[in-house]
Amino acid sequence: MIRIEENFLKLIPKLPGVYKYFDESKRIIYIGKAKNLHSRVSSYFGHKEDLSPKTRVLVSKIVWMDYILVNNEGEAFLLENNLIKENQPKYNILLKDDKTYPWVVITKEPYPRVFITRRFNKNFGEYFGPFTSKHNIDYMLNAIHRIVPYRTCKLALSKDKIDEGLFSVCLEYHIHNCKAPCIGKQTQSVYNESIDQIRHILKGETKILRKRITEEIETCCEKLEFEKADALNKRLEYLKEYESKQIIANPSFGNFDVITIAEWKNRTSTNYMQIRNGFVTLSINREIKNPLEEDYSNMLEQTLFKMQTNFNSLASLIVTNVENGSIPGKRIECPQRGEKKKLVDLSIINCRELIEQSTCRRCADHSATLKNLQTILNLKVTPIRIECIDNSNMMGQNAVSACVVFVDGKPAKSEYRIYNVKTVQGPNDYATMREVITRRYGKMELTQLPNLLILDGGKGQLHIGVETLKELNLIDKLPIVALAEKLEEIYLPNDPYPIYLDKRSDELKLMQSLRDEAHRFGITHYRKKHQKETEHSVLSELDGIGKETIKTIYRAYGSLENVKREGLDPLIKLVGSKKASIVWNFLEGMATSHE
Repeated sequence: MIRIEENFLKLIPKLPGVYKYFDESKRIIYIGKAKNLHSRVSSYFGHKEDLSPKTRVLVSKIVWMDYILVNNEGEAFLLENNLIKENQPKYNILLKDDKTYPWVVITKEPYPRVFITRRFNKNFGEYFGPFTSKHNIDYMLNAIHRIVPYRTCKLALSKDKIDEGLFSVCLEYHIHNCKAPCIGKQTQSVYNESIDQIRHILKGETKILRKRITEEIETCCEKLEFEKADALNKRLEYLKEYESKQIIANPSFGNFDVITIAEWKNRTSTNYMQIRNGFVTLSINREIKNPLEEDYSNMLEQTLFKMQTNFNSLASLIVTNVENGSIPGKRIECPQRGEKKKLVDLSIINCRELIEQSTCRRCADHSATLKNLQTILNLKVTPIRIECIDNSNMMGQNAVSACVVFVDGKPAKSEYRIYNVKTVQGPNDYATMREVITRRYGKMELTQLPNLLILDGGKGQLHIGVETLKELNLIDKLPIVALAEKLEEIYLPNDPYPIYLDKRSDELKLMQSLRDEAHRFGITHYRKKHQKETEHSVLSELDGIGKETIKTIYRAYGSLENVKREGLDPLIKLVGSKKASIVWNFLEGMATSHE
């Protein structure tokens, strides 16, 4: 194990492998893989301004590291996933709701049984699934049972025991759900043909069985065996009914998997679908915990591996909405039109539906949470409308303050506001807080005031907030508290001691959501502002590019990244060929220097 100290990077080889980060107590907090360990690990400890805020938090907690060398990137990928599954590190991408799912098993007995199980033992039989719903799988087996009769008893059937007459028929035979192989009315070979038919259905290969039944009906009719033909016709109708319950993608499609990742209402989820012989045979949604806010291309690999492992898929073609995704041994398609694009759209709808359902369940609980918060904070009214203020700056430069609004426990994004700090020079969080509270509430109508104001900070921020509200004559009209991040202490006016809530409580989680949302909103705006000012400064140093040209470019594009994305021709139309060439050559030079 290597301690994170000066020159430790010299100890890291430039080889493929898996790295593990540990905190002070030597507990694993993050696991990653790399084609080049030295390069990847160095990226965490180089220019901190290039890291996201949450990655900076991770780096601040790393005290030790260790690594395992492997032969190639594929081995690194497998090892990384196994280690993440075993250790569940705090800062890794994790899929929520990792439980055991039911399977359908066809046993390896002479007269195989077909039933549902949650235990997987490949030596016991052939497994299909797993499936996400016990209710759906019960329906499916009942439908299959009507199409292809099979035994449901637990008798240890063998030809010798059957010949000895050790068994007798049960009710299933009399109601035509079984053809009594236990007493020899159905031979072993014929029974196993039925099991083969069930196997085809479970694989989604119903076309083969439909053709076979149709041919048998025609044969029976030619032989004038109308009673048998009628029974077969009923089986055919049951099969068509079963097929109609399946979602058809496209009969010409082969076998592939669809996986999409989407953000909806500040939460990230994934939908995974298996397409087999033109049918959607599986669709499952999961929320994703993504503490370091990694982009979708990084999340795709781990999420797909987990899904394919859990749901027993070897599909090599992956259809997704994630652009620039790359997975060793898989062919990635990101369709923009056609039937596969419709499947991707359907998958994204399912992603969002998971969040919608979860949000609705949470909304039902918000009323009680808000009532409890009223009691805990000794508020006169239920805090239906809550606002939270958070300041963001880098050594006092480009200081901004974010105010977010929650109504009925949910974000009201249209009411979020950013305040560019005007009166404060240098890093002064207290003065910034005073300015923003004054600007926000100084001219606000009393009927528009929130029921609760939360400040991101501790005693100092709360003191400034109280003093400012007193100056505005609002101290009795606007309840105010502060939430300190490290220990999640809640400070109230006129109380020297903080309140500590159970970290699992819904009341604390709601307050944390406001604080974290204000931080996210502020940091996002701060980055854009900082980037814009940096780009303005850089462009102004280019010979032949003046302030008006810079304004024209930013009004049209918003950022240099968008200029690069749109290409040279639109830029020429906007500012002329000479100025466009100067800007474009500069962008090309930047791209080369970063490679």
